[in-house]
Amino acid sequence: MTKRQAFSLIELSVVLIIIGLLIVGVTRGVSIVKSSRLAAARIMTAKSKIAEISDLAAWYETSLATSLLPSETVDESQITTWYDSNPSSLLEQKNTLSKSAGSDLIYRSNGINHLPSLEFNYSTGIKITDFYQGWSAQNTVFIVFSPTAAPNSALMVLVDSDASHSTSSIGIKSDKISLDAGTTLETGTAVSPLFFDVNGSYIIAAYFDSTRSRAYSNNATTAAGGSPADAGPNSLNGLTVGANKDSSNSFQGLISEVIIFNRVLQIDERKSVMSYLSKKYRIYIAEL
Repeated sequence: MTKRQAFSLIELSVVLIIIGLLIVGVTRGVSIVKSSRLAAARIMTAKSKIAEISDLAAWYETSLATSLLPSETVDESQITTWYDSNPSSLLEQKNTLSKSAGSDLIYRSNGINHLPSLEFNYSTGIKITDFYQGWSAQNTVFIVFSPTAAPNSALMVLVDSDASHSTSSIGIKSDKISLDAGTTLETGTAVSPLFFDVNGSYIIAAYFDSTRSRAYSNNATTAAGGSPADAGPNSLNGLTVGANKDSSNSFQGLISEVIIFNRVLQIDERKSVMSYLSKKYRIYIAEL
């Protein structure tokens, strides 16, 4: 009887050792997959045509080693700094977004498409007062995001100007995109209808061009709401990401990339940017 008990204990020990080895193996395997995804995203970003398109004002993304402070690229770390990856400003760290540390903006290594994202929890936003290039009268803005709270009739603003300047914002409701550069333009639902769902992944491309403003969501050709419309004449001066400039309509969710050009892009350029973002984040884009 005693011998059988001893043998059972040995068997149990062997099983526990095997389980431990399997856990270590699985953990290492997950780590390898995660590292491979990040490496692939960095290669894709480096090889993209973004920096070759003229009038690139700022490019904020979350996968490059130079995008964020190394000390803040750990899960649930509070984010205080987001660097512009535009080659013309990266070396001298121009156009850097910043905010005070707080739980309203944290780093998530497993964000959109299992790549790093910044999680905004009704944040005051991460900001810059002015771009070094100056103000932008006409511009194109691309945003990769995923809401973690249900969008509804209340506006959630993704980007805006800085607090010291006039409004130039892009926001979402449950079925609309709102552009506001002095005149609020909400896209209709009759043409290219929109549905922003919790944990869905989206790419918005928005043009600010006064009476010819328009917005696209997961679609490279057909604008939401159909025809261009008036969003007002305000320029984009400075930037707030994750909220409007006075923090009254903040966003809750993940943002992985924001790209800004100081002009209205041509359709082939818009498709090129959306193609890169689609492949990187595995977000389906219609009419690409």
